[in-house]
Amino acid sequence: MKSILCNRLGDPDVLEYKDVDIPQVDENNILIKVKATSVNYADLVMLKGQYQTKPDFPFGPGLECAGEIVDLGIKVKKFELNQRVLAKIPHSGFAEYVLSNPEFTYKIPDKMTWEHAASFFVAYVSSYTALKYQGNLMPNQKVLVLGAAGGTGLTAVEISKAIGAKVFAAASSYEKIKVIEEYGVDHSINYTDKNLKEEIKILTHGKGVDVVFDPVGGKLFDEALSSLDWGGKYLIFGFVGGIPQIPSNRLLVKHRSAIGCSLRFFENYDKEKIHTSVETLFKLYNEEKIKPFISKCFELKDAPKALNLLKERKATGRIAIVI
Repeated sequence: MKSILCNRLGDPDVLEYKDVDIPQVDENNILIKVKATSVNYADLVMLKGQYQTKPDFPFGPGLECAGEIVDLGIKVKKFELNQRVLAKIPHSGFAEYVLSNPEFTYKIPDKMTWEHAASFFVAYVSSYTALKYQGNLMPNQKVLVLGAAGGTGLTAVEISKAIGAKVFAAASSYEKIKVIEEYGVDHSINYTDKNLKEEIKILTHGKGVDVVFDPVGGKLFDEALSSLDWGGKYLIFGFVGGIPQIPSNRLLVKHRSAIGCSLRFFENYDKEKIHTSVETLFKLYNEEKIKPFISKCFELKDAPKALNLLKERKATGRIAIVI
């Protein structure tokens, strides 16, 4: 089978397009013939050797995939051959076949496309668990979403709207603003030509927002933290713009909280919330309240180009690799 592999750490250009053996199932796992996979920022971090887990060489990028079950371990009871599924996997999803853990494999809705299924788990489940369980976002509360036109940001916008919150969506260009405005946001802010803190102050009549969802970090952190109302929650989701330092005095004086949001916590310590989240998100998908925005599709051999697009922060929505 064809696979994208990493034999040394670095940028996407170190990746190789190679022939390897199809993996064989053991008694407890599933073999999926991959129809599509997607790129995530964590793939870039893993290639640099800076991810929480460090696979042995050779390994490949790809934390999620969608496809058809072609083989099953003898102890796998809740799945059947030929079922359409998506799976969250540790790595190496950029391949024609992958092995998956039944616990994080899910039968997908009948009308869900391969591209949507492959782009579903990491972004939507991560955003949902952060907003629902860590941010405790409620109807009519105000949420500021940074990087709102990105793959994760758009999912946070959709989920916040589905919850019934008022969404203040921030992005870095008018092209990206056009994308997020199609999602029914309450207010959109181009933070390259407006001061984010001042705009939020005006739009909330001086109060601020209840929750900040931040997959960006960097220079936006300071303005976004100042945008929180009393008792507000700052959801730390990623650092594509750099890792900020958190001034504890500014949390104290307005009773604010800064909360790290890691999907791996739920995978390791609270799996039931993962499964409940997937069930809820599939329901929202069937009701057409959420829908992954796939801005570009690539062939497997062009996976480094897809990752470089993400690295250069030129991507809007999700990028899929169709196999």
